[in-house]
Amino acid sequence: MYNETCTQIAGVMWDWRMLLATGQAKYADLMEWTLYNGVICGVSLDGTGFFYGNALLSRNGSKRGEWDRCACCPPNVMRTLSSLHGYFATSTERGLQIHLYDSAAFSAEIEGGRVQIEMKSRYPWDGLVQLKFDEAPEKSWELSLRIPGWCKDADVALNGKPEQRKPKPGTYLILRRDWRKGDTVELRLSMPPVLYQAHPYVEPARCALAMTRGPLLYCLENIDQEPDVTLMDCSIDPTSAMQADWNEELLHGIVTLKAAGFVEDNSDWAGKLYRDHEEVMAEPTQRRGTTLTAIPYYTWANRGPTPMRVWIPQSPSR
Repeated sequence: MYNETCTQIAGVMWDWRMLLATGQAKYADLMEWTLYNGVICGVSLDGTGFFYGNALLSRNGSKRGEWDRCACCPPNVMRTLSSLHGYFATSTERGLQIHLYDSAAFSAEIEGGRVQIEMKSRYPWDGLVQLKFDEAPEKSWELSLRIPGWCKDADVALNGKPEQRKPKPGTYLILRRDWRKGDTVELRLSMPPVLYQAHPYVEPARCALAMTRGPLLYCLENIDQEPDVTLMDCSIDPTSAMQADWNEELLHGIVTLKAAGFVEDNSDWAGKLYRDHEEVMAEPTQRRGTTLTAIPYYTWANRGPTPMRVWIPQSPSR
């Protein structure tokens, strides 16, 4: 897969304009997904290396270059990151709309006066978002909160009291009331690990799964697996539960995912490109269990070249 970094940025810009034109949450969902998984993977964690294209499979590992001969992606990434604050929220005469979540402060003029809100969150690692009103016009107006399409279970509390309406994934929850200074809103977005499957016509991903959690896509790097494991021999067990763990020391602090999988012994294929199917079926490939450790896709290739893959074959049922 090519996934040029500049193309991902163009996608964010398009989704942003479609969001402004339609108000539909699906464009904010896609904008967020692309920012986390298609844009920031184009730059190293220390900001000194860049990918022109973002592969979903690397058999031998890859290294970001210090610059590109066609120097469009590096400045495009920096421009996007420096303007990121402009994508978080919008305001209309009806009120304030929050599209992205993180620790931030919002200030806007709406009909009736000025609103200032402080937002605290460890998103995307944690789905808890806390809002505190530092200033608000004392009249009825709307606060709109995006409920991501990937979130199947969300809850909202106003001043500590649960909201009776159940938020619907892929929409904006509109809270209209007479807001006051000191009001609080608490949004809880459940983000268990989830396996994604591609459309059957996406041939390279057929019979394979991708690991996700919240707005983040995950990948396997060989460096995180057992010492004698090769990624091309790995498969994932889709019936087992995945485990999410916070790791403060790894890659500037990330949530890793662990899943049960298998390692195939493909030594019978050594030196052979093709084999007789009957021969293969007569001597089934041996396999053993393993635990697969995944990291957020945007953090790959930050510890030296090591094989990586996003789409993981499903373990055969036998």
